[in-house]
Amino acid sequence: VRGGAIIPMAAEGISNLQSVDNRLRLLIVPGSASSSCTHYEDDGISQSYTSSFATTKIDKTVKGRKMTVIVHPREGSYKGAPSTRCLSLLLEGVQAKGEIPLRVTHNDTKLNNIMLDEKTGKAICVIDLDTVMPGLAINDFGDSIRFGASTGAEDEVDLSKIECDMHLFEVYTKGFIEGCAGSLTDTEIEMLPMGAKVMTYECGMRFLTDYLVGDTYFKIHREGHNLDRCRTQFKLVSDMEKKWDTMAEIVRKYK
Repeated sequence: VRGGAIIPMAAEGISNLQSVDNRLRLLIVPGSASSSCTHYEDDGISQSYTSSFATTKIDKTVKGRKMTVIVHPREGSYKGAPSTRCLSLLLEGVQAKGEIPLRVTHNDTKLNNIMLDEKTGKAICVIDLDTVMPGLAINDFGDSIRFGASTGAEDEVDLSKIECDMHLFEVYTKGFIEGCAGSLTDTEIEMLPMGAKVMTYECGMRFLTDYLVGDTYFKIHREGHNLDRCRTQFKLVSDMEKKWDTMAEIVRKYK
């Protein structure tokens, strides 16, 4: 496979191409070269593929250690085409090389999942263990930052109150790296800010999706509750991007 290639793949569990599925995985092969591809799809059943189909252009650019993947809007359509698309990116070779290994992770690292001693204020244990499974350390770190370094509530309606507090980010980063006691790889440490941004963005998308489908998953207490939650997450992502260099510098400080 050519270095830098983009390979569209079907989601896991797909046994035939006659069933329309809105999931799409993009396998990104390591490489410094920029590249692009066009994903083609049709109904997989009829003979109308010459005139009834859709294409999606995908571009990848690399600048230094930063890689940007742009998925353009889908063009064209066909009978049964999904109205939404669930995308996932797979970075080939990163886990195999041990750079970002699978670890035992909690996967819901919010402050209220830590039991605290009422007198001392110190942590006693971690609770809500039904989410424990193999995962990425950067995701556990990221979810903690999403929840713990925000200056406002998760459902705050005044977005001017929402930002990623760099003092809280630094305190947690220091404790997380020191607590891992040298077990994290250099790549994991370098990717900690990305973990914070990705987990915050992902949670925002989950809130938005739940709002659009009728609030069927997250409990709500008012009209538009999930939409408010979504907006706070996206505001956090925007603030993280503005402070990206500072976040990276803090991580390097404790590496």
